[in-house]
Amino acid sequence: MYDPAHFLPSFVWRADRDGLVRYVNPWASRYLGIPAEQIIGRTWRDFVHPDDINSVLDAVRTMGDGSLLRNVDVRLLRGDRVFHWHTLHLQAQRDESGRIGDTVGVATDIHHCRHAWAMYEASERRPSAG
Repeated sequence: MYDPAHFLPSFVWRADRDGLVRYVNPWASRYLGIPAEQIIGRTWRDFVHPDDINSVLDAVRTMGDGSLLRNVDVRLLRGDRVFHWHTLHLQAQRDESGRIGDTVGVATDIHHCRHAWAMYEASERRPSAG
């Protein structure tokens, strides 16, 4: 079976309604520093910063009210145990009863962009010499 996510240089996972990871692509496994077979069956919460979990849950909840696509910025835990910012693009699928079933997440690294923006904002707040 052809798996296009296998070749993406992005963090990709699929989780069931209970949050258990059912699939990760090789890049996600390398990023986390954990073999894929040790990620499968764990919850996605293990890899998201504790302060960002409610943002993900809120995004999934709002998908139940209409659009099955949401984006949310979260920090993901790297293999070196450091959190980095990502935009998590979420897409849900409905099950036979119309409820949210599986959710696929594709994470795009925005850590350096957020850092650069914070540096810019800090420089704008400094009083100018003159």
